[in-house]
Formats: sequence, structure tokens, C-alpha cells
Amino acid sequence: MLHKITPNFENPIHLVGLSGVVVATGVISVYGFQKFKLFKERRRLACLTKRKQTERQEVLAKLKAEYEFTPKRQLIIEIPVNELIEKLQKRVLSATEVFEAFLAKSILATEAFNSITEYIPQALEWAKMLDALPNPKGPLHGLPFCVKDDYDVKGMDTTLGLAKYLYQPAEDSAALVKVLRDLGGVPFCKTNIPQTTFSFGSENPVFGAVLNPLFPERKMAPGGSSSGTGSLIAANGAVFGLGSDIGGSGRIPAHMCGISSIKPTTGRLCKRGAAMRLLPDCVGLNSVPSLMAPSPKHLSTVFKSITESNLQRKYDGKVVPIPWNAEMYASKHSLRIGYYTSLPNFPAFNSTQKTVLHAKAVLEARGHTLVPFELPNNDHTQWFKLFGDLANADGSAHLYEICYGERVSEATRHFIKNVNRSYWTRRIISSLLYWIPFTKFQDMAASLRVGCDADTGEKLWKCVEKRDALVDKVLSSIDTLQLDLILCPLFPFPALKIEDIHNPEVFGTTKIIFSKPESGTNFCRLFFIFNSL
Repeated sequence: MLHKITPNFENPIHLVGLSGVVVATGVISVYGFQKFKLFKERRRLACLTKRKQTERQEVLAKLKAEYEFTPKRQLIIEIPVNELIEKLQKRVLSATEVFEAFLAKSILATEAFNSITEYIPQALEWAKMLDALPNPKGPLHGLPFCVKDDYDVKGMDTTLGLAKYLYQPAEDSAALVKVLRDLGGVPFCKTNIPQTTFSFGSENPVFGAVLNPLFPERKMAPGGSSSGTGSLIAANGAVFGLGSDIGGSGRIPAHMCGISSIKPTTGRLCKRGAAMRLLPDCVGLNSVPSLMAPSPKHLSTVFKSITESNLQRKYDGKVVPIPWNAEMYASKHSLRIGYYTSLPNFPAFNSTQKTVLHAKAVLEARGHTLVPFELPNNDHTQWFKLFGDLANADGSAHLYEICYGERVSEATRHFIKNVNRSYWTRRIISSLLYWIPFTKFQDMAASLRVGCDADTGEKLWKCVEKRDALVDKVLSSIDTLQLDLILCPLFPFPALKIEDIHNPEVFGTTKIIFSKPESGTNFCRLFFIFNSL
């Protein structure tokens, strides 16, 4: 016979048991709701991604059918930039002709290397408007350029490689895009990037992976995060392009794709409208717009056009009103240059070291003085740790928020995996790994502790203080040797295979080194020379 059991609410044991059931039910319900919410978000983002991919393929096919890459167009894109500028200024070539030539070439480049996310529909109209003017609009009249997908262009998405930002067109264009248009440039496409842009890689689940045009058969990475801009320029699909740079995002793709880039001093180029969704409230790190072009000469042409007047301040009052210094640029006086070929913690490949030594020999032959230079602190791993702490001072909460529900790409899997671990879990595991006497485990320990030493206001202030102290040491060494610039490797090795650049060990061996752009010192940047520090 079954007996009904009636709980005795006066019995403490019964009360505890009932409370446990209620708490367990609540926990299971909350957990189930969160999982269902995540499932719904993933489905929503997957549908958006599929829709965008279909639309993108349709647009690309339509453009390819309309803009054939003819021999005449081939001849146009092969014209040296200075000569091309002259032909456009004298109206020997029309802006429409040049635009259509680079558009046709960029379509082939995107088919082969996946450089472009989307084409700007108004670009052809803008080129025709330039042709209708009685005189050239500016020094960059008719030059087609590409825009990295972390800059706003009116009516276009700024995705950062994340599905949640699809179909959210910008209400206005970035200040630098407006400036270049005022100078006569024609922005015609947005270029591909790694998911979140916080990666050396070049892949995102929305638009796929970018490949390096220098090695079409070997599926090599172009570097990141200005992957598409570097790839497209290397493929001769744009005259120049916009990138961005906080820890090598413009310089690394230039290095791997065989082109040129500059990370200017903070405040030199306007950054309003360049998406800062990745690190919107970051303290202690400075992301800046970067320019990318086939050669330093091309870079200087564009940079001069932007800075020789105060046009930028029309759109961004934070820009430093320092005009282009033509006298300094044309100066032939000899320079005193510090150099090094490798670092103890991050040894460069022999070929990389030979390249630096070759540059040294060329500079010496031209009358410049080169002297050995050593960074003042032997433990360069602390630069990497410091950068990570400053970038993740919020406990990676913002990174977790923007990646919620997203299909994570290989380019960012390492970071996201770290973000998903709790603060205390990371501290405990890193403390245990730190005592294992092998470099690999100590690198893992440092990676796990990223952000843990800047998670309060007091700790963050100490990180900024430490950053300033490290920078001051480097600048003091430069002042002592009376150097004009530093010659050194940008990265310890050339382009990697697309799958290898996602390896966490790559991040562990190419850590952050130095710099402070506000000092006005020029550098041929090394590995990660952080203007942000």
C-alpha cells in the first residue's frame, strides 16, 4: 500500500530539502532559459549571414558580367601612380575610366583572394560627378581607394566581421573618408577583416578568409587586421587604401603582402567614424587610422594631400593642426639611425635579419650613420602582458558582449576561449602554469592572466603608469644615442600559411615592443611596435 508523504514544515530537515529543490529548479530554469536565448540568437545571426552571403555573390556576379577586365583597363591599372595622377589632373583619363578599370581588377582579386566585403553603390556616380566638374577637385582627383570594414561609409554596414552588425547601415561616413572625397578620391569598396579585428588572421564567418596575392597557389595569410586592404593593394586592385592600427593591424599586412603602410602619430589623421566597437572605452591604448599603398612614395603623396591643409578639422576638431612639412620631407641631411636585427625573446628568421642588414648597407651607402641599438629592458614579454591588460581591463566583458551568439572564427577562437573562462579560473590556472619551468607554459600563463592585473581603477592606473615608464626608458635610450629613427624587423618572419597564423603560439612569440608617437620620433616598426603604448 502506498502512503502519501506530507512534508512537515516544522521539521528543519524537510525545510532544507524543499529549499534545495526550489533552488535547483530555479537554477535549471535560468540555465535553460539562457541556453534557449543563445540558441535563438545563433539562429538569427546564421540567417543574417546566409542572406548577406547570397546577396554578396549575386552582386559580384552582376558586376563581373558588366565590367570585363579588358586590355585597355589592364593598361590603366599598370600606370605608375604619379603618372596616373597627372593624367587625371590633365583630363587625359577620366575618373570614370580609371574607376571602372580598378573595379574590374578588384572583382578578379576578390574572386581569387576574397579581399572585398561589399562594393559601394554610389562610387560610379561619384566618379561621373568628378568628370562633370570644370576643374579637378583636388590632388587625388579620380583615384579609386578602398576602405577597411571598420570605417563608416554612409548607407553601408560596418560589421567588424560580426553578423550582429549586418543590415545596420551607417548614417554618415567617417571623417577620413569625407576628407579623401573632398580631395577628389573615389571610395569604391569596403575590405575584409578578421572577426572583431583583434587578430593577425584574416577570417570571419560572414565573409570568409582573405588570401595573400603574393602566393596564390599556397594559400598564405595576408596578415591582419587590415587584411583585405593589404591583399587588394598587393593584387593591384586599388591605388591606395585605408586601414587602422593599434598593434600592427596596418603594418603587418603591409609586411606580409609586400606593400607599404604607416601608423601615424596619434591625432595626425582624423579617426571620427572609424569604428571603435571593439575597444570603445579603452584606456591606455591608441588606435589610429593607417594608410596603405604599393610604396612609400605613394604613401607620402596621399599623406601630404591629407595634411597640407587644415581640411581634416572641418570634420574632426581633435586632429592636430600641423601642416605637411615640405622642407623636412625634401631634406637631404644625413640621419643617425639605430638598428637591430632580432630580439632575445623573439628571434627573427635569418632571412628577416638579412633584410634589415641589407637596408642598413643601403642607408650607409647613402651617407647615413647606423649604430647598434638595444631595447633597455631584456624581458620584452612584459610589453605583451601590458598590452593585454590594458585591452582587457573590463575583464573582456565588451568582447564577450559583441561575440555573443556569433559563430567564432579560427582567427579569434583563442581570444574568445580565454574570454569565456571566469576571472578566478584564469588566475588559478595561470598561477599553476607559471611554476612549470618551460617557456611554452609560462607564455600560456601570461595569456590566461590577460586583463587580470587591470580589473580595478587602481590597477588600471598602475598599468598606465608602468606603460609610461617603459616608454620613457626607450625614449631615453634613443635620446642618449641621438637617434632620428630605429631600423628593425616589423615581424620575425614573413607570411604564414592561412591555418598557421591562427596558432596561439604565434601570438606568444611575437609580442609587443615599443613606441610613443607623441614624441615625434620616427620608427621603422618592429614586430609589434605599439604606438599605442
